[in-house]
Amino acid sequence: MTREGVLGGALFIVTVWAVAACASAGSGGPGRSPGAPGAAAKPVVNRVQIVGGESFSPERGAAAVRAFVTDVAATDSGGECGIFKLGGLSAAVTASAAFPSRAASKTTVALTFDTAGHLARYSEVRGFTGLHGIPPGTTNAVRDSSRLAAIAATRTTSISFDYTIDQAIVRNHGGGKPDQSVLATPREFESLERLGPISARLVRVRKLCGV
Repeated sequence: MTREGVLGGALFIVTVWAVAACASAGSGGPGRSPGAPGAAAKPVVNRVQIVGGESFSPERGAAAVRAFVTDVAATDSGGECGIFKLGGLSAAVTASAAFPSRAASKTTVALTFDTAGHLARYSEVRGFTGLHGIPPGTTNAVRDSSRLAAIAATRTTSISFDYTIDQAIVRNHGGGKPDQSVLATPREFESLERLGPISARLVRVRKLCGV
């Protein structure tokens, strides 16, 4: 899962990989949590990465929504899915899909469901989706330096919907070009053809992950 948000005016990218076989498409359905009774338990290996970045100020308003154009086209061929169950007191579940594959992902989509199985968040990243092929034994310092360099060098489009607070952020950033971002509501973006549309990709990921 890759989630992007604004904390104290600064950009934070949080990446969570759930390396697990996805439940079969028949094990769940729309509106049903992957953790509901009847869904087979799967082993999960996860890695969480948090990167602090530069601050940014998104534009607002209907005109900004209409004018926004993604710099990076979505890749939604193939696809691999993993299920990540949040620990502790939370029963929330995230389905994370990588296209065309996890090892060579160009687009990642994450769906987070609340304890009742309702979709709470949608996150999509096109462009830089994480470091791939890092040699074993690479130190954290080298890994972090490489990650920051890749983020800065790669033009990336990120889309984040938080249905719990009715807020959406779409953003083009990196690659040596100016930052562009717009803040609105999810319903103002989710059916826009120039974004994919998001509503169709959401359905595709739910089918792929069986959620």
